[in-house]
Amino acid sequence: MDLSARAFLSPERAAVLCSNFVLRNPLRWRDDPVHAVDGVTALPPGVPLSVLLITYQERASAVFVSDPALPGMDKAHQHWQRIVHEQAATARSPLPPTLPPPTPRIRR
Repeated sequence: MDLSARAFLSPERAAVLCSNFVLRNPLRWRDDPVHAVDGVTALPPGVPLSVLLITYQERASAVFVSDPALPGMDKAHQHWQRIVHEQAATARSPLPPTLPPPTPRIRR
């Protein structure tokens, strides 16, 4: 690997990989409706953190995958959850009471 590629992939310069999928139409498996969707994402080499956000039927789920070699990355989901709750608390129309708050999941 040449010097420029190594510099780009260093933790100080590496980009966070973020994906957002919104499933707008109801899904079915044969004759059964789908009630929830769980995401799966990967962590490419040189990327410190990958986040996947999936929205389906007014429910958002986030999947975080982090490089265990980098300190503090394993807490990203906690920061995200705190900010989501702070935003919901200050919003004019908070999350509907029937929906649970988004639950971050860590998968390695």
